[in-house]
Amino acid sequence: MPFYQYLNDNFFIISAQRQNLLEHGLSWCIQLHSKRLNVYSHTEKVATFYDIYQNRITVEPAALIRYLDQYREYLSWVDNHFQVSSYFHYERHLPQIEKYILNLPIFNGQVPQSFKDVFDIEFQDWNLCHYLGSDLSGLSTQLEYRKDLQLEYSGATAAPTELAPVQQHAIADSLSHADQEFLLAHGKNYRVVNEALAELVDKKVLVTSVPIKLQTMLEKKLLIRNYDECVSVYNEWAVKTQTGTVYNDEMLTASMQREIASWHNQPKLTE
Repeated sequence: MPFYQYLNDNFFIISAQRQNLLEHGLSWCIQLHSKRLNVYSHTEKVATFYDIYQNRITVEPAALIRYLDQYREYLSWVDNHFQVSSYFHYERHLPQIEKYILNLPIFNGQVPQSFKDVFDIEFQDWNLCHYLGSDLSGLSTQLEYRKDLQLEYSGATAAPTELAPVQQHAIADSLSHADQEFLLAHGKNYRVVNEALAELVDKKVLVTSVPIKLQTMLEKKLLIRNYDECVSVYNEWAVKTQTGTVYNDEMLTASMQREIASWHNQPKLTE
């Protein structure tokens, strides 16, 4: 308790929260198999997840419930012990995380510097390069022409190409033309930022570099053999605990579509 009070007295406390607790629980269940909380380079992500993409995993319902219960305990722990200064809502704030950070009141009186001001590339563009360079899903090509917004992705598959672990060029070749063009356009600045971040880590300004997004919700669905069972287990838990949203297939599909659109580029239409 004295330590909690010390934190309250001396720190700006941010509580990170999730809306989609199903995805939150599935992420932790995948981590049980990968044994890695975060990865920071393309080669590290490929080496960590290659076998999972090739062979898929089965989630134990008890493990999913355990992680869901832990999230509820986390919320109570925060409410009981901390004076929260700001709430970071993952689904709402992550797509514009720089805007969220620069608008925190701890920077009042300072002239804000954006990621682009420092590195000559928007953070969202850099972060998209970070993800695409290690995208093992194969969804980029499969969903290149998303003309129907109600598409259910029923034919999508995970790991459509045989990749040798840490074979970087094979990943680039598996991307859609639009995503390849995006990487070519931003690749130079992406590498410059990586070198700058590595220097900040070496100087201990940063504890780690910026982690790579691991999987979208659609990827999670394709990687988990008993995904439908997991949705049922989650919905039963949500009803029982009156926590989170009860999902149907249409709701989950719409959410997956919105997310995929933010992590992959659409081809530019010609005249």
